Amino acid sequence: MPSNAPPFSGVHHFKLACSSLTRSLEFYTSIIGAARVPAYDHYDASGRLYAHILRLAPTAAHPETHKIPVTTEPILIELRLAPESAKALGEKHVDLLTLSAPSEAAVDQWAKWFTSQGVDNSGKLRGLIGHLVVCEDPDGLRFRIYSTEMPEGGMDPSLVSVDEKWLA
Repeated sequence: MPSNAPPFSGVHHFKLACSSLTRSLEFYTSIIGAARVPAYDHYDASGRLYAHILRLAPTAAHPETHKIPVTTEPILIELRLAPESAKALGEKHVDLLTLSAPSEAAVDQWAKWFTSQGVDNSGKLRGLIGHLVVCEDPDGLRFRIYSTEMPEGGMDPSLVSVDEKWLA
């Protein structure tokens, strides 16, 4: 549909509230694989650090046969020190960021990786358009990794996993 909205050229960054920059930085760099960009750290006028910027780049090609479009360019993530917001979002288990995995096997690998790193996770679940694994960051924000290959049985809602903890 045509729009009269002004132009934009892409996604600038995602902002995730956190209660501890140290714990969130450790999770997103050591567990998820993002890289901190120290030159973009945010300081207030008093010199207090209040945000880290991370760069998260895909580590695998998106299969051309998969019909679900995904962003394949690196993304920037701002970890913003906002304890009250982090608490409110974490208590609701909000999921703000979902990465794309190239295959069901990659989702299995992520589930095993999370477990090996002591990160509680859903294990592989079946979604409507792929398989996924869900974990939580240190503040309880849900983080998903979703495959884009159509699972056996297609988009049959009766085949979707039911999990009151991870898919609620």
